[in-house]
Amino acid sequence: MTIDFKVVAYNIFEGGVDTSNPTGNGHPSTRPNDIAAFLRSLNPTLTVLTELNGFDSVQFSNFVSQWNHQYIAFLTASTGFHLGISSSFPLIELAQVKHGMHHGALVAQVNFDDETNIGLVATHLNPFTATARTIEAKIITDQIKK
Repeated sequence: MTIDFKVVAYNIFEGGVDTSNPTGNGHPSTRPNDIAAFLRSLNPTLTVLTELNGFDSVQFSNFVSQWNHQYIAFLTASTGFHLGISSSFPLIELAQVKHGMHHGALVAQVNFDDETNIGLVATHLNPFTATARTIEAKIITDQIKK
């Protein structure tokens, strides 16, 4: 059996809000709506979003419903740079990896049908050094092997 699917990974940059560039009426930009419209136009099966600053799991669920995704996994990062996975198919969240990570990682499976699950890792690696990113990659690899 063949399953066609599209994965879009997108760093929405600090919650997708650009308060330095307000609209003409003095309100924050419409960037979150623009992001949702862009993702809706792509019609992804799965999205991985990073830098979900200011979001919680309920807000994330509402946000992804704009491109017809009803399944989510959400990680609240201690840095405030949260991350999430959304899908049009059921998600099974296997792990939230936080220990030893700057932001964190989500390990999940997408349940396409009774016979087909595909593993997915969503992360926002350490922005400061290659050494730190290498360590984080090892942490994620070890988690997947469990």
